[in-house]
Amino acid sequence: MKIYTKSIEEYATDVFDMEERATCRFSQQSTIDSHIEIVKYNVKRLVQALSNLEDDTTALKDYYIQRAISIGKKYGNEDCKILSDRIIEIRMQQRRKEREEQERREEMELLQDILTEKAADLCEEDIQDMYELVEKYSEHMTEDQLARFQDIHMALAELAEDKEAEEKAERERELRENEEAIESKITCVLCLHTFEGYGHNAEPLSVGRCCSGCNEYLVIPKRIKDFFRNKQS
Repeated sequence: MKIYTKSIEEYATDVFDMEERATCRFSQQSTIDSHIEIVKYNVKRLVQALSNLEDDTTALKDYYIQRAISIGKKYGNEDCKILSDRIIEIRMQQRRKEREEQERREEMELLQDILTEKAADLCEEDIQDMYELVEKYSEHMTEDQLARFQDIHMALAELAEDKEAEEKAERERELRENEEAIESKITCVLCLHTFEGYGHNAEPLSVGRCCSGCNEYLVIPKRIKDFFRNKQS
C-alpha cells in the first residue's frame, strides 16, 4: 500500500508539472504537442496506479491527485472522467459526514443543557427532546450523563405520579360536590322537578315546597281565587 501511494503521488506530480510545460505560451507548438503527449502518458500511469489500490478513497481525497485527474479529464481520458465522478461522490459523502457530525455535536450540547436542569423545571418539549436524544446517542453518552438521565427519569416518574394523584383527588372532589349539589336540590311537590334554593310554600295546593314557576302560575293564582271567594261568602 505504501509503495502504491508513493507512486501515485509521483505520477500526480509528473502530470501537473508537465501540464505547466504544455501550457507555456513561450514554447513552440511542436514542443507543446510533445509535452501534451507526455501529460497523457503520465495520466495513464496515474490511473493504472490507482487501479492497483483495493480502496482508492484515501488517494482520491488528495488535492494533487484530484488536480492531476482533472488534467487527465481535460485531455479526454475516459478513466479520469469516471474518477472525477468518484471524487464528486467522495466529496458529497464527506460533506454529509461533516453535517452529521455537526448535528451530533449540536444535539449532544442540547442534551447536556437539558441534563443540567432540574426535572421540575423541564418543559414538555425538553422532556421529549431528552428521551429522543438519549435513544439516539446513548452510545456516545458519558457515565455521568447516563447517571444524570436516570435521576431525571426517576424524578419525572415521581412527578407524574404526584400529578396523577392530584388529578384523581380533584376529580373525586368535583364528584362529591356534584353529588352534594344533587342532594341539596329540592323536589317541587307540584311538578316534581328539582330546583335549588329554599323554594315556596305550596299551600293551599299541597303541603311542602314548590318551585318558582309553580308558585307564580299555580299557587298564587289559587290563593287569589280563594281570597275573593272567602270575601264574597
